[in-house]
Amino acid sequence: MTQTMKIGTIMFLFCFLTFFVLIPVSIEDMPGATGANSARLLPKVITIAWAAVSLLLIITDAITKYVKKATPRTAPGIKWSGLKRVLVVTAAMFLYYFLINILGYIIATMLMLAVFLYIYGNRKIRTIVSVSVVFPILIHFAFSSLMNVSLPKGLIFG
Repeated sequence: MTQTMKIGTIMFLFCFLTFFVLIPVSIEDMPGATGANSARLLPKVITIAWAAVSLLLIITDAITKYVKKATPRTAPGIKWSGLKRVLVVTAAMFLYYFLINILGYIIATMLMLAVFLYIYGNRKIRTIVSVSVVFPILIHFAFSSLMNVSLPKGLIFG
């Protein structure tokens, strides 16, 4: 199993966990809300799209490996830097899941974005701070004002 296939499998398993465990446990629907009015609709659509992308990643890697003759690798195995990044991002997502209920959406998302930007190589403090502050506020405004959906305020601010 190649590194790409392992990453695709990890992503798919995370989507499975998200769709069947995290979304039903974390998101409460308003009484009488069904179908398009459900608060669970958008997270489920995003999770299904993410699962489709991970399956596409697995399938294209399998096609490349078994149909085409791949060139032999000089150093077989996993690149540990890539695997560490996947594990750190997965751990950060689980931490974000718990922090969002304690700190609220805006603060938890600011911290998560800052960590992700740093993990993926952005070292410019100005960019990290501006993106981490502006995007959660814009998204919160879009959900609360435009779509009339409340995001978690957390235990501290709620």
